[in-house]
Amino acid sequence: MGRRQAAWILVLLAACQPLRPAASQSARAPTDLAPQPSATSSPSIPAASPGPTPAPSQPGGTGDLPEYVFHVAVNGDNGNPGTPSSPFATVEHARDVVRTLIPGMQGPIVVYLHEGTYPVTDTIDFGAQDSGQNGHEVSYRAAEGETPVLSGGISVSGWQQVLGSDLWIAVLGPVATFRQLYVNGARAQRASSQSPIVGIRWAGDDFSPRSGIVVPEASLPDFSRPQDLELHWINDWKDMRLLVSSIEANDDGTETIWMLQPYYSYAVGMDIENQRWIPRFDVPFYLENAPELIDSPGEWYYNRDTHELFYWPREAEDMRTAQVTIPQTQVLMRVAGNRVGEEVTNLAFEGLSFAYANWPRPSLMGSFGWQAQALLVTDQDLVMTPAHVQVASAHDVRFEGCRFEHLGAVGLSLGNNASEITVQGNLFHDISDGAVVVGHWDLAYIASPATQAVPRDNLVANNLIQDVGVEYWGAPAITAYYVEGLRIVHNEIANVPYSGISMGWGWTWSTDSTTARNNVIFGNLITGLMTRARDGGGIYTLGQQPNTTIEGNVIRNMTGDFACLYPDEGSAFITYRNNVCDSAPQWLHLWTTSIHDINIFDTYTNVDALEMRGISIDIENTVFVSEQSWPPEAQAIMDQAGLESSYSYLHAWLDAR
Repeated sequence: MGRRQAAWILVLLAACQPLRPAASQSARAPTDLAPQPSATSSPSIPAASPGPTPAPSQPGGTGDLPEYVFHVAVNGDNGNPGTPSSPFATVEHARDVVRTLIPGMQGPIVVYLHEGTYPVTDTIDFGAQDSGQNGHEVSYRAAEGETPVLSGGISVSGWQQVLGSDLWIAVLGPVATFRQLYVNGARAQRASSQSPIVGIRWAGDDFSPRSGIVVPEASLPDFSRPQDLELHWINDWKDMRLLVSSIEANDDGTETIWMLQPYYSYAVGMDIENQRWIPRFDVPFYLENAPELIDSPGEWYYNRDTHELFYWPREAEDMRTAQVTIPQTQVLMRVAGNRVGEEVTNLAFEGLSFAYANWPRPSLMGSFGWQAQALLVTDQDLVMTPAHVQVASAHDVRFEGCRFEHLGAVGLSLGNNASEITVQGNLFHDISDGAVVVGHWDLAYIASPATQAVPRDNLVANNLIQDVGVEYWGAPAITAYYVEGLRIVHNEIANVPYSGISMGWGWTWSTDSTTARNNVIFGNLITGLMTRARDGGGIYTLGQQPNTTIEGNVIRNMTGDFACLYPDEGSAFITYRNNVCDSAPQWLHLWTTSIHDINIFDTYTNVDALEMRGISIDIENTVFVSEQSWPPEAQAIMDQAGLESSYSYLHAWLDAR
């Protein structure tokens, strides 16, 4: 993915009874409290060296008895004391009660969420005041065997079949702009063309010489609402969705698709130095979001003026009884402290589901940018694709055994000043963009140390990531920008449109930055990647990352044009060891001299193609095999890659869907 405009880019325990509080705390405690059984202690998180990672921890992670236990249920009442028989109704109320107990806590505090869907209409915020104190943790967790869902969606009912048609219709009340529809927990497809279209030439107006795209008249239906249309490109690694203003018939038998401004001009403005990575007329694009494009079961269209929602049911879907959900709330949960030194600490979330979250921006101005989550809002300003669960200015926070599903942007982000965060044993499935994003591209240099800090010593381990980048095809499954001490270990990644793991930033414009360093990518299984985009890899890096190791990973079934191991521009001071490349265009791609000081040892591959133009590259003991004739050493790596055995429940979760 070189030759870019680099200078431009700046488990759960049973629902136990509460322990009777100590006398010093009794004045603040609920009245009907009873003894709680003891808990076993959890193993500690390993240090920077790669290796086995621990199973989800028990309450508090210390083995001591919870001091307080509260319960939340969908049929509860916030006037209740929060006991199993009289639970609270909302997470927010439980959080507020816990806040009153935190300053003097002498043991862990546990909040159990019971089965059911908890509507999230406003972001659930946790701040520094929600931190565990005195060496103890506050945890919010699913009751044993139950699946509480924090949902940003609303239900759609009142469906009627359109007379003489396969379509069904529901008329909605006032709703926020939405881009996804889920029927019985399965994502439906917004109406789209089956095959891409290629334009003939640009069309210009007073706004810009490239404001429109001329296409053959026969390539377009007679659209009743062209102003609803969206054009979707995937050009190398760039996924771009741009909005249409109108369509005009021309005298020569062609039609001009006039694009919505100024957003289209911003996207075309990425054509710096005559680069081609813009929404070009001669690059194939798809049409989306028109009633005329509904041509198969599972497709839908929403008329924002009449509030009519149309859907063609899939086989066995009965719209009279189907559970239909549209997303509305964007950020489901935010964990964020204040300045450096005022972080959220000692907080845990276990066994919770985060689902049906919304991201309306692409329907309002489009979605386009340089790479991955770096999106343009003007001709120069960048923003990041948002995550639905966000962590920043925090340390010692855990997400374990959770589910991130049916989401419209990024699943989880670990942002500025996030350190020692554990993301372990979670399912990331059916997500429009990436699963996990760590860090930010604007942290090559720390300009304000009182408020900025590079994400450090975070762990992303034993997560099952499948079917992400569903809508935005340029999204890696896991993205890390400027990070230090990040460990991405034993994850299983499958069916992604672009790269499996992307780490680093900066190309060649920040060669003196060493903020990205000491990172580990170990023991991951990445399969079925680059299914949509072209220019990416199984493990992709950018910029120098001193003392970084990429070891014991297995990458298989890769399409596109590039490689299992892809150090791109500026990549340096990285060691690759004992990796397996199984079925890909290339096993290694080092295409330019800005890639330097890289060691690549003991690689096993059934692909002999590579590109090697780097400087000071040491490649030793590359073992080439025929088809699947792997030697024992390679087989051992493959046997160990991916989820460790104690996390096999993640496959069971996915298979049960």
